[in-house]
Amino acid sequence: MTLLPLSLIGISLTSTAAIINVAMSWLVIWQGWRQPRNQQLLLYLSVALFWSVMVLLIYVSVVLRTWTKPFVFGNGLAVATGSMMILWMTAVHTGRLQSKRFRAAVVMWVLLSITYIALFPREMVITNIRATEIGTIAYNFTPIGYAIFAYGYIFIIWATYWAWRYGKGYLYPLITTFMLVSILAILSPVTNPYPVGAVAFTITSVLLTQAHLREELFQPLVRLNEQLAHNESNLRSLIDTRQEAIWSADTDYNILTHNPYFQLAVKIAYGVEKSVGDHLLEGFAPQVQALWLPLYQRVFTGERVQAEMQVHAAGKLRVYDVSLNPIRNGRGQITGFTGMSREITERYEYARALQTAKEEAEAANKAKSAFLANISHELRTPLNAIIGYAELLHEEAEADELEAYAADLHKIKTSGRLLLALINDVLDISKIEAGKMELHWEEVDVCHMVQAIVMTLTPLMTRNENELTVACTADIGRIWTDELKLKQILTNLLNNAAKFTHQGQVRLTIERDTAALIIHVADTGIGLTAEQAAKIFRPFTQADSSTTRKYGGTGLGLAISRHYAQMLGGDITVQSEPDQGATFTLHLPLTINNEQGAMSQADK
Repeated sequence: MTLLPLSLIGISLTSTAAIINVAMSWLVIWQGWRQPRNQQLLLYLSVALFWSVMVLLIYVSVVLRTWTKPFVFGNGLAVATGSMMILWMTAVHTGRLQSKRFRAAVVMWVLLSITYIALFPREMVITNIRATEIGTIAYNFTPIGYAIFAYGYIFIIWATYWAWRYGKGYLYPLITTFMLVSILAILSPVTNPYPVGAVAFTITSVLLTQAHLREELFQPLVRLNEQLAHNESNLRSLIDTRQEAIWSADTDYNILTHNPYFQLAVKIAYGVEKSVGDHLLEGFAPQVQALWLPLYQRVFTGERVQAEMQVHAAGKLRVYDVSLNPIRNGRGQITGFTGMSREITERYEYARALQTAKEEAEAANKAKSAFLANISHELRTPLNAIIGYAELLHEEAEADELEAYAADLHKIKTSGRLLLALINDVLDISKIEAGKMELHWEEVDVCHMVQAIVMTLTPLMTRNENELTVACTADIGRIWTDELKLKQILTNLLNNAAKFTHQGQVRLTIERDTAALIIHVADTGIGLTAEQAAKIFRPFTQADSSTTRKYGGTGLGLAISRHYAQMLGGDITVQSEPDQGATFTLHLPLTINNEQGAMSQADK
């Protein structure tokens, strides 16, 4: 066996070309072989590797003095296949798979491949394939061979142009020129014995892979880094302009980042200056460290910490709202925390002032209610005396037929009773607010009580020409309640219905289910809007000022009635529409736990 110099050179070059193609293939696979464009590039690299191996086997066959014709055939087949791969990849990249030019190129490639496969065994493409004395392969192209190989190498030029288009720098135009010279060298009978084609194909593969990776991997990474730098700059600008202290630290309490307001706040509050890289707690007094350390330890357990910190600085109390949040990596592990603190001293002082004012107002209101509740006897006794003397004098004036005096005394008596009702309402609401209203539980026959109320209010109904109907069946039975409070509730509801209804209907309906006594008072009067219905149960409140002027009243009746209903374990609700009347519904439970702990049920 003779080792010829040119064969050794060919083996070295083609082996290097094969290794480079394998390395390029591995790099594309590492970047992501599932991507469609990467799969196309891998096919092209496979063809380039096949070509390099064919040329390598040619030179090995020369050294071993074996028959080389099959390897030359494979070399040409690699050129044809590689040309189709370049054509396909170019069409995919430019989006012209459906174009007429691409279809025509496919047809031409098929004809090229069939022609080459059919004509090569007949030595109509390449003739006189033989090994030379210097260790090369000598062969001659036929005119048909020149045409076939020239057509195939055109696509290598395309690949080089593609690499030049997506590459940067002066290297790509030089490589393009080199490829053109190499192709001419391959087609020349003088230079064709040398492995220029395989090396040129490998160089094209390197350029193509580099351009692809630059476009698909490196340029996106550069753009991503630029975007991250831009976002970081924006975030830093935003953090630095915030009027809150913002900082972050790792699990060893080393400061990672902070804004200028953090430095200022720490210096004002604790007289310590902090910078990036400093230990977060060093330099603080022990009592300050004892205040902050538990918060940091909580956030390292994954908790989102929210707290108020009070600091005495420069003789003034400062209050800060502190928020701490853990920082987690991609595996969910806590690697540090972020903190934000803003001063809320003014808001804190304002809230304290509001709380103090509220407590003082509540205390004043309770004192007022207690005062009114305590002087109820002093208010009612003289007024009852006035009403009593007015009644006596009225009777005597009527007996003596002193009609002028009788009329004036009647006015005194009526006004006194109205004033007494007003005082009773004010005293009742004051007792309720002072918590001094007491309940007296007893068994009450509901229908019997309702009949007594209806008889009392009949004159009031007829005054506005209203018709009162009552629906109370005998099986309603008895309930355990405070009869006086229940009477006052029903009286107030019926009184309201009669007052705001003219020439209409007022209906009192009493029902009972398994758990509650339900009483409806419905009228066909002026009705209420949703806004008015929402506020009529407030003390000293009526639907609006015009209602007060037209119909009178203090706005206490419904408020007292609802308080009584709630004291009895129930409630009052209302449903109404303007000019459609209103329906007030009282719910009272049948079973009551009274203050003495005795359990009583209805209809014993």
